Amino acid sequence: MTYYPDLSPYRYTPTTAGAERLNVGWLDVGEPYHQGPVDPALVHALLRLSMSHSVRQMRGYHGCPFCGVHTHLPTSFEEGFNGTVHLGSAEIQVTSRDGTVYAAPTTVAHYVAEHGYQPPQAFVDAVLTASAKVGPWGTRVPTPQPDLSEGFEDDDPVRWVGWLNPEHDFTGGPVDHDLLAALRQLDATHKNWTSSPRACPVCHEWYTSDTDDRRSGQLIIPSADEIPYAVPTMIVHLVEAHGYQPPAEFVAAVFAALE
Repeated sequence: MTYYPDLSPYRYTPTTAGAERLNVGWLDVGEPYHQGPVDPALVHALLRLSMSHSVRQMRGYHGCPFCGVHTHLPTSFEEGFNGTVHLGSAEIQVTSRDGTVYAAPTTVAHYVAEHGYQPPQAFVDAVLTASAKVGPWGTRVPTPQPDLSEGFEDDDPVRWVGWLNPEHDFTGGPVDHDLLAALRQLDATHKNWTSSPRACPVCHEWYTSDTDDRRSGQLIIPSADEIPYAVPTMIVHLVEAHGYQPPAEFVAAVFAALE
């Protein structure tokens, strides 16, 4: 993993103008870092956010340079799948009150817990605030986003659909089996990543196998206005098991993507 000094400009250049983005926790052997007493509350918050606020998912892993581990870091965590969270394959991104976005490797939780790393206080404050808002359910389900709200995926604009909130109602109705068939077909051709397991935001059950529709992943579906739809692979389960009805414009885009 490449070293970046704390609070240095984020290493990826955003494709659109926006808030200031800063690096935190990109440590390496031979580079000094701030150390101090371990704060269990901060460790817990970082482990929670490593599941609920993870972005830039990689296919491989970066381990810990201090431990000499070159693969993932399975870490005990009561909120994780089977009581474990795997660190080292993604980033945590959190936003402070002033709008600054901090980007850290998920291994930052390990650095704090095992190597006494003390991140900048502004990052700590943003982490504790974000973790409190997420709550325990947020580590189990994909990060909620209002349908048709816009955001960014790897700095590219997207429109969210199907990222349901466990605490909010959603539009339901009869199951559209043609839509189900189309979504399953696009799952094989329009998936841009598959990641660690997540639970369903409606029934709260974990996925059960690699082929289960509740696994964590994402489809990118083209739209008419060039802002694609970012959809969880779990949408098949949501439609089939819970009668979730996506917005009509998204449904039209799904069938158009098959033409």
